[in-house]
Amino acid sequence: DSGEDQIQGVYLVMEWISSGTLRDQIIKHDVSAMPLSNAISIIRDVLSALDATHAVGLLHRDVKPENILLDQQGKAYLTDFGIAFEFGEMFKALAGRGTDGYMAPEQRDKDQIEKIGPYSDVYSAGIVLFEMLLGHRPGTDESENRYLDNLSPEIAEVTTRAIQADFTKRFQSASD
Repeated sequence: DSGEDQIQGVYLVMEWISSGTLRDQIIKHDVSAMPLSNAISIIRDVLSALDATHAVGLLHRDVKPENILLDQQGKAYLTDFGIAFEFGEMFKALAGRGTDGYMAPEQRDKDQIEKIGPYSDVYSAGIVLFEMLLGHRPGTDESENRYLDNLSPEIAEVTTRAIQADFTKRFQSASD
């Protein structure tokens, strides 16, 4: 529920998730990768949430481990829609809003902001998947692909495609 109280102001009521964030789990694993089955379960939940978000015409624009809560059973909940916006609200002032390291290239650049779409959230989810699988975000080093070589070819391909700099080469939707 949500609303506004005359004394306390705006409020939001949601389920209490006591287990913490995905960031907490990544830190728990330190520099090692999270078990593949856990990472796949979490990213499926995140992509399902993004698919539902996109279906109602919203872009999240800040998918990152801190905005993914995990319950006691390991189910992931995508939270913090503070900078989400509706498709069509493509204002140049919105460029660069998000978290460095997780923002899609078209989200960072005011000259590209009109190209932002569901694939921009897919990029961020791909970075999260990479981080869960490898214990760190991808860097700019060309040798990054060697880390993916330790994964199954299918997982490496999905991860690589999700984080392509060129949005036309990415999955175009969370359901893809």
